[in-house]
Amino acid sequence: MKGKMNNEECIVIVDDETQILKSLKREIGILDLEQTVRIETFNNTDDAIDFFEKESNKIFLLITDLRMPEPNMNGSELLSYIHKKYPHVILILLTAYSDISAIQSAISSEIQALIFKPWTTGTLEAEIKKALKFYKMRRENKELHERLNNQLKLAGDFQLQMLGQPAAPPKGILLDLQYTPLSDYYCGGDYYDFIKISDDDYVILVGDVSGHGIKPALITAMLKIITTSVMTDFEEFSLTDFVGELNCRLYDALKFNDAIIIAFTAALIKSKDKKIEIVEAGGEAVYLLRDNECLTLRNNNPAMGFKKCVSYTEQTFDLNSSDKLIFFTDGLIEVKDNGAIEGDTITKGLLEVEKNDVSAEKIFEHFKQIHSDDKYTDDVTIVVASIE
Repeated sequence: MKGKMNNEECIVIVDDETQILKSLKREIGILDLEQTVRIETFNNTDDAIDFFEKESNKIFLLITDLRMPEPNMNGSELLSYIHKKYPHVILILLTAYSDISAIQSAISSEIQALIFKPWTTGTLEAEIKKALKFYKMRRENKELHERLNNQLKLAGDFQLQMLGQPAAPPKGILLDLQYTPLSDYYCGGDYYDFIKISDDDYVILVGDVSGHGIKPALITAMLKIITTSVMTDFEEFSLTDFVGELNCRLYDALKFNDAIIIAFTAALIKSKDKKIEIVEAGGEAVYLLRDNECLTLRNNNPAMGFKKCVSYTEQTFDLNSSDKLIFFTDGLIEVKDNGAIEGDTITKGLLEVEKNDVSAEKIFEHFKQIHSDDKYTDDVTIVVASIE
């Protein structure tokens, strides 16, 4: 039995007794629910399921009898089916029997209420009002979640545009980039930048602002602006002076947010001289793949943003043709509930990737396998710089 279709929120009632359906529809129709609801009744489960397939987005409540004659599903089976396929629908079981096993099965489908026949008007009204209120609250929460999710996606798109793509490197350097913010937020605290100093000199910056989501993403935007500003002040570039000045300005900008720490690695590649200068300010070491070996280029300095006057030091390393320099943020090696991957595991992993030609994407996919459920729990940025 099917009623006239409209756009009102809908209650579906399933019972094999026509008189019960008529009584419930009449009684619900005169209840003071503070809004009009549509009531659809069915005396068999097949028709009810067909209706759900067409109108599920408008149905907020299913009331079904427990005992239904074959070939129908019984009430607990119908509730289980609807709960799995349409989890937004609120469920009420109606029965005149004390069938414990069937009731237990229905309870496992997260029913809101169990109403015994003969029902009372007060009980029926209270349960329907409760269902309608819960349905509205859940719908509003879903809409709010969708709006927030859209805002995060917009923030992520903005951050990606702001960070941009690498500037053309000097001859003799090839770059590859993988940037993946945490999937729950679409944006995050990872930062990268590439600055061409001259025809031979090229700066690679990789940073990680503490935290997840919009706040660290905003700080990466601030970091981009300050980096650009600092660069314009140098007539002759010095990596240590650059990082020191960047830290001073970041400290001034963040002094009221002392919980923010920025791990940072800055490298100046001199392609003509085949050298690399590194200032590691709390960031991850740079790894160098050379002739089936993996070397760790480390230069320990404090992270940026929490102390103003810091004298940063640099280290210089020689480069060979065919060297590959690997930069990454700690999201690559942080394992949920298990700290971080040890140094030997990192070098072995990078050497394993090297067997099949190194790329940022291949490193990303290889290390993802050691994370729970093959899923990273932090933003991940990887830069591969190949020396020709």
